[in-house]
Amino acid sequence: MNVEQKVEAAKKQLNQEELKQRKLTWRERFGTFPILWIFLIGVITGAVWAFVLINAPKFFEERTITIINTVEAKEIEPTQIEETVVQLQSDTERIADVIWTRESSRGINNYSKCEAIGKVNGIGYGIPGNGKYQCFESHAEEMEVLNKWIEDHKAQGMSETELMCHYSGSNYSICKV
Repeated sequence: MNVEQKVEAAKKQLNQEELKQRKLTWRERFGTFPILWIFLIGVITGAVWAFVLINAPKFFEERTITIINTVEAKEIEPTQIEETVVQLQSDTERIADVIWTRESSRGINNYSKCEAIGKVNGIGYGIPGNGKYQCFESHAEEMEVLNKWIEDHKAQGMSETELMCHYSGSNYSICKV
């Protein structure tokens, strides 16, 4: 090894030691690699933000949803229709029918605790909310009890609106006027 080579080797070693002691900039350490990642993340973020801005109004548009329920229809004999019309002619029974309709959707939503034991209560009668409840053997029996309740309160001078509000605990819309 000649002198020039030795001097060159010493310079390299000195340069390496100098580099170790000196703090390197991030660009010297990593090159341009992080800049590319930051650029790519920026492009992706911008694309997502643009997508959200363009499509956000679509999420708040009104939409029409059509629900089709299939219902099994039963044929009603003409005699049953006539009996029902005659039955609803009395004022008391008409009020009872309205209450039955509002309380259970005409027997569709009977009180579940009664249904669990094979009985009915589609008029909401005798269910004070304290855990006690009254069930009936049949729809005819519950309507008979309701008709008697209506007659008793009509005899006390209550109007139809007062009857409905008293029966429902003022939960019907006619009571909130």
